Amino acid sequence: MAFKNTIGPGRPRITLREIPCSECGTPYGQTASEVSKKLTRCPSCKKAVKTTKNQLKKAPKPSIRGTLEIVLPGRRNGFYDSKKGDWYIRVRVRKRNTDEELKADRIYLSVGSTATPEQVSAAVTATCARLEMSGMSSMSKEQRAAAWKRRKSVHATARKWNRGRDKDLGILKRTVSRVIYKVVLPDPLVDGKTRRFGSYPTRDEARKVRNVHYKQLETELVPCAFCGVKPTFKNSMLTHFSGACKNRVQIPSAVRKLFQTKLWNLVFSEGKWANAGKLTGDELYAAGYMKRGISGRCYGRSDVEWDFSLAKNYLRKLETPDDEEIGFE
Repeated sequence: MAFKNTIGPGRPRITLREIPCSECGTPYGQTASEVSKKLTRCPSCKKAVKTTKNQLKKAPKPSIRGTLEIVLPGRRNGFYDSKKGDWYIRVRVRKRNTDEELKADRIYLSVGSTATPEQVSAAVTATCARLEMSGMSSMSKEQRAAAWKRRKSVHATARKWNRGRDKDLGILKRTVSRVIYKVVLPDPLVDGKTRRFGSYPTRDEARKVRNVHYKQLETELVPCAFCGVKPTFKNSMLTHFSGACKNRVQIPSAVRKLFQTKLWNLVFSEGKWANAGKLTGDELYAAGYMKRGISGRCYGRSDVEWDFSLAKNYLRKLETPDDEEIGFE
């Protein structure tokens, strides 16, 4: 059902539905045009907004007339032409909306040769004012564009938080002490470097992330330099035994898997330890990669796992058993 109502003089408002005004809350009839444009102000509020906009509206820019672009002089002085017996001002002109070079020209003031300096100055002021009201300027098109670009840059910079007199507006200094847990693991491909996987507020979250990435790093094995085949883990021991390859090695399970991966990548994959075979904890202890506990069991050194150059600090010489101890006679 359509509502018909009129507010003041003018054609009637043909409304479709009655809704509350978004500004004052008064119910009013909304027209089809207002529905399509999503306007929810009543006519009274709309009139108030329109009146306010008209009061704050800036004056329109002067219209530019003519086909010539006239650049006014910076210093407004009059010059006398003895041949024509009249005063003039110097300007530069070119055809509008072109990139032609500006050419020098004159605009005569029509004050005659008997004009006093005061009359010449007044004529110069009036002529320049008339040209400026017609849209002319003392700057060329290129100069105005450059000035506008600089002005926009200055305005944009002034709106930034890091500019102005109060750079710390809305910022309060507070000291907060908290504990975070960083996930850092040794890089299995490079010695002395680490892989970082973020910081976490609780130890449990850090452990979960550590476990996921630890398993991923275990698989970053380089192929053997002799046969091009990667080793595999069998019963938690990294093993590389192939009949077609002379580089045969097995790292004991006393070493963590990521440590085994790094040992293979940096030490055993290129055959630096010739025919290593099935290594024992004592052999890796003698090489400085492991330590021996009170019970005699060997454990991998955590500091050497990060930096293999520290293994030289723990080098040991294995004691060779005597022939009698082995059972030789």
